[in-house]
Amino acid sequence: MKTKILGFIAAFLVFTGSAIAGIPGSISGEVTHIKGEMVTIKISADKTEKFHVDPKSTKKIGNIEIGAQVTADVDKEGHAKSVTVVSNKKMKMNKNMDMDMDKK
Repeated sequence: MKTKILGFIAAFLVFTGSAIAGIPGSISGEVTHIKGEMVTIKISADKTEKFHVDPKSTKKIGNIEIGAQVTADVDKEGHAKSVTVVSNKKMKMNKNMDMDMDKK
């Protein structure tokens, strides 16, 4: 009985710990909030993830801003090793403007 209870507690702690720290790996989504060095991205309609962007050690490709679509390589503590901006609103606007110019 004690073994089952200890097993349940251990499983609960592992699950809770992974929910708090997040699962390491590559995550992608739209930047919805930036506060200091913390970035929040929308992964799906009902899920967001937060990660830390260190000004010195995180490799950044592109300008991280609200509305940008990004892919981040995040460790188990929630620190981004790298963040790549896949697209942002300015890129989309410029692309649409280029298409409009081609029509003339």
